Amino acid sequence: MARLRTNSAFQRLTAAYASNEMGVTIAYILIPLVILDLTGSATNAGLVTALATTASTVAGIMSGAIADRSNPSFLLRLSFGLEFLLWGLLGLLLWQGTANVAIIAVLAIITSAVGAIDGPSEFVILKRIIPTNQLGEATAITEARGSTTGLIGTPIGGALFTLGGHIAFGIQSLLHLIAIFLVPPVRDARTTDPEDQPEKPHFLQDVKTGFTLVMGNMGLRHLTYVASIANLGMVPISFILLAELETHGTPPPLIGVILACFGGGVLLGAPLTAKLTNRFSLATLLQSALAIYALTSLALLVTIHYFWVSAVIVLISGIALPAMNSAITSYTLAVSDEAHVGKIFTASGVPGMILAPLGLWLAGVTLDHYGFTITMGWAAGALTIALAMSLASPALRAMPKLADLADPTEAETP
Repeated sequence: MARLRTNSAFQRLTAAYASNEMGVTIAYILIPLVILDLTGSATNAGLVTALATTASTVAGIMSGAIADRSNPSFLLRLSFGLEFLLWGLLGLLLWQGTANVAIIAVLAIITSAVGAIDGPSEFVILKRIIPTNQLGEATAITEARGSTTGLIGTPIGGALFTLGGHIAFGIQSLLHLIAIFLVPPVRDARTTDPEDQPEKPHFLQDVKTGFTLVMGNMGLRHLTYVASIANLGMVPISFILLAELETHGTPPPLIGVILACFGGGVLLGAPLTAKLTNRFSLATLLQSALAIYALTSLALLVTIHYFWVSAVIVLISGIALPAMNSAITSYTLAVSDEAHVGKIFTASGVPGMILAPLGLWLAGVTLDHYGFTITMGWAAGALTIALAMSLASPALRAMPKLADLADPTEAETP
């Protein structure tokens, strides 16, 4: 990982995203708290959150094509800048006493839609500044970064709210401002001669190209299927555990411990994954992680009412997450042409965007009607199916080590 420590562009990108993600995490804690404080309505709080999530999903479909057609550094600065202004505006309106649910909803929807460009832009930058044989380490670090900001941002958001919504959003918005100045400058494309650049297609055709490229590549296509089915089972697990523990009277602080164990596992798994990505094939990493997820989910069916045993199992499942995400992200970056990175990531992520909220809804329905065992059972079943699909796919079984995907002419450091 020493080579990444000397890669100033990667260091700046990591710091910029850490600051921005911290701001986003805090915002999504503050929004429902502020709405509950203003209206006392959980329905309003849930509706605004759902609208913001929907806006992010819809905008995300187009974000990859935008990232590929534009300078990703400029897009990130623009996105972070708008988030700074919009959340700062909300803080001002709360201070003046003129904010209401409609205003909060509009600002949340806009910032969520704007923020959808962040992910594809990051992937485009990573493709340009990280040699292929270092992608595993880089994606493991980004995984740890996201987990850290999630763990830290949630309690910070709650603490800031005690100072008042206007102060909380004022401080939160500054994190986006800091992120603007940390974004590294990145070139527009591999060549600077306009004559060497192909003519850009119509925007909607560009969006369609991402789906065409994913569906036309067996490895990317099968990886998309596996990741989507895995998300269907993975995303609801925290909610399922929370609901079951709360139903049986587990104190909220202990429920928080269980959820924090997963984030702690991710932090432990990230440096481990960084060491493993160049020692084992991406196929081995993906299949091992899915197997751990499936087995730990099945184990929770038995251990759920043995609190500390369950906490350890959740920790182990968290350790597996960086390996799975690193395998998926590294392979996708390695086999994607630089001109199409953003749209490929967007296209491959759309099924997961759809199935993840579906999994949460389905978990709620089955918990209400059939209880914990059936609900956790189908989640574990989805993960088992994803594992079976990865084992059955010739393309995924053949995923090599990252070093074998590297261009022999590629520079060791950017």
